[in-house]
Amino acid sequence: MKDKFRRGLIISLFASCALSGCREASDPVDIPRLTIAAAASLAPAASALRTGFAGIHPQGDAFILEPMDDRVVPAAFDGGGISAVFQWQEPPAEDWSALIGWTGICFAVHPGNPVENISAVQARAIYTGLIRQWEEAGGSSGEIHAMAYESESPWAALFEGVVLAESRLTAGAMIAPSPEAVPAAIAADPQSIGFMMLFQDAPGVRILTVDGASADYPGLLSGAYPFRIPIFLRAREPVAAEILSFAGWAQSVSGQAILMQLQSRE
Repeated sequence: MKDKFRRGLIISLFASCALSGCREASDPVDIPRLTIAAAASLAPAASALRTGFAGIHPQGDAFILEPMDDRVVPAAFDGGGISAVFQWQEPPAEDWSALIGWTGICFAVHPGNPVENISAVQARAIYTGLIRQWEEAGGSSGEIHAMAYESESPWAALFEGVVLAESRLTAGAMIAPSPEAVPAAIAADPQSIGFMMLFQDAPGVRILTVDGASADYPGLLSGAYPFRIPIFLRAREPVAAEILSFAGWAQSVSGQAILMQLQSRE
């Protein structure tokens, strides 16, 4: 993955530099309209990056952002009509891609829960059913109510791969009807714990550190936070110059600053 990232970074940054002098601001050339499809879980990140890019780049208004259900994006891309995809799944080797950022899975508890940190081992044990009581995870007495998503959700497979290391989710987990319902359920249940993506809005809950690392962008970049997930921009060859330019900018300090601000929990 590191070699793929370096290759994507070099190509996209080169394209960004090359494009900067290829059009004068006064050129009457029509800017092509390109569609970037974003999984609903990553739509906030895609939107923020697109807005930042459009503010400084002459090709910035070329992109149409189309948020989609996480299960729909791959089929829509394969059906054509989409220029690039903003996704967390690693793209197939035959497609062009660039790793342009990171997100992650964080754990939230009720504000009244005294637990502030869990280990990665404890997180896996809670969600595989090996730990069932809060005193086993550094808390006070009481049964742990682990919130999860239904098995058909793309989040279920992602969670099992990233957090559970391919182990199966405990049958005792409480299934939330949607990712958006998880924060509200946790806020209403002092014994609960739930997981969500770092981009997700989570009012009324408290985010735990894992292995002492904060669930924030610096922790993701350094690798200190264990449950991190790469964000890819994927396209097919030949890749539109505007896509290459956007990828290079997203990987730059300016693009990364937007992702850092978006994932801040302060």
